Amino acid sequence: MNNGAPLSAPLSAPLSSPLSSTLSSTLSSTLSSPKASPLIALTRPVGNQRLAAAVHACLPQAELIDWPLLTFAPPPHPAIPIAKINQITQDDWLIFVSPRAVHFAHALRPLNTLPACRWAAVGTATAAALREVFPAVPPVLLPTTTQDSEGLLRALPLGAMRGQQVWIFRGDTGREHLKEALIAAGARAEPIPVYQRLCAPSQAPIERWPTLWVI
Repeated sequence: MNNGAPLSAPLSAPLSSPLSSTLSSTLSSTLSSPKASPLIALTRPVGNQRLAAAVHACLPQAELIDWPLLTFAPPPHPAIPIAKINQITQDDWLIFVSPRAVHFAHALRPLNTLPACRWAAVGTATAAALREVFPAVPPVLLPTTTQDSEGLLRALPLGAMRGQQVWIFRGDTGREHLKEALIAAGARAEPIPVYQRLCAPSQAPIERWPTLWVI
């Protein structure tokens, strides 16, 4: 999910993670071959510079290119999510699944104009995005384990949410696990698609390299 600057920005310090170890052991041996060209295309959406930093830490000699396969845009019919947002009342739960969902929702209607609701986010980056656009946002419920839908479900008071309205700010497609689990717990859960995913045109000059690693 989109956090931070584009991949073309200066890389941060090397990451100490299983990703670095795996990339180092897998790619280093392959790219040491004289027949291989040290070119790596990063296909995740622009803004995931942590992956670029991990790759760069393992293979500083490799050339990294941006090759995002997806891009994001406002919803094609904004009146639909706006109508849902306008139904929000002060007793509702608002769940944001990513920083991207926060920023696109805020563009449809400033979040500080919403009633006093109960707020939740799937992780700290999403909560930070909420505070960025709405400094006076009420306390945001966060997962205490994994920063994903499963972690948030473990943190939510599901037993007390029966009959309550829950609005899930997300894209036009995605996992249904969060909504389905909330409905199974007796809540009235409804997604609000505040952005759409589109195929991104490739601008990477990949034809001139004989070997290409795609991540």
